[in-house]
Amino acid sequence: MRKKMISVIVPVYNVEKYLDVCMESLMKQTYEDFEIILINDGSTDGSGAICEIWAGKDRRVRLFHQENKGLAEVRNVGLEHARGEYIAWVDSDDYVDKRYLECLMGMMETTDAGMVMCSFYTDTDGDVEETGRRTFRAEEMDRQTFLERLYTSGMYSVVWNKLLPKDAYQGLRFPTGRIFEDSSVMQQLSKDCKKIVVIDELLYFYRRHRECITMQQRDEAKNIKYINDFCAWLEKDVEVHRKENNEKLVALASRHMCDAIIRYGAEISIKNQMEWKKKYKIYEKEILSCKEFSKMTKLKYIIGGISFSLCRRVIGLIK
Repeated sequence: MRKKMISVIVPVYNVEKYLDVCMESLMKQTYEDFEIILINDGSTDGSGAICEIWAGKDRRVRLFHQENKGLAEVRNVGLEHARGEYIAWVDSDDYVDKRYLECLMGMMETTDAGMVMCSFYTDTDGDVEETGRRTFRAEEMDRQTFLERLYTSGMYSVVWNKLLPKDAYQGLRFPTGRIFEDSSVMQQLSKDCKKIVVIDELLYFYRRHRECITMQQRDEAKNIKYINDFCAWLEKDVEVHRKENNEKLVALASRHMCDAIIRYGAEISIKNQMEWKKKYKIYEKEILSCKEFSKMTKLKYIIGGISFSLCRRVIGLIK
């Protein structure tokens, strides 16, 4: 039986410290029929040269250099060059188990799933934890369940632990200039998925860097950017779910949006909060009209409509 090719797309930007580990993990894959698409997004360190070395070692590695355009555009370019029947993503500072592709493809073929995802480790400067166990367990779900999880658990919105047919990306482009470019396409990616399968094996190693975590202080402009990009994603999803007459997904996506507005809005000036309070009120109505939310949950969002910062202070007391 002919093996189906997987295109593994690896965006590269200033990761000279980690790129060799990433590539070594991909070269050890037990699944043989794959290509690696390296896209050097205008790196200013030695990443480009490292990419050249790997491209010269193995014909399965295809390298593309471009001026810096950001992660979303890198993903779009990768899709344009992909020759495989399936698409997998690996961030260039992460690495994977040698069975990563084999397990994802094996589950795809045996279950006839439209999407397969796996659990993952978090590697924080060498401190490796099984964080994915908190989110992913072995199960099959339909699209409705997947989208409900998407609006309640951030890890469902990443592309890097998932395998999908290339056809799922037909006509899709990651939105450029947005922080949540992965999240913005998940609703569309899952639209034809009658079955989505989760593997509870930890096959992906997601790196976090303590230095970056401690430096993630957001100024006024960045907080506004976060709210704007979150809303750009979720407003579009809400519109789709309204057309589908799916009241539960409308409510969950609205709640996810209001949570973001509360979280980041509490950190901006009162003057700049006014625009987001107007938007918040629109989607607060969807939450308050949802029969599945408890009175205490609704109380939280009523408080949010009065004051983002007050809601942040009491949020731990209300579930």
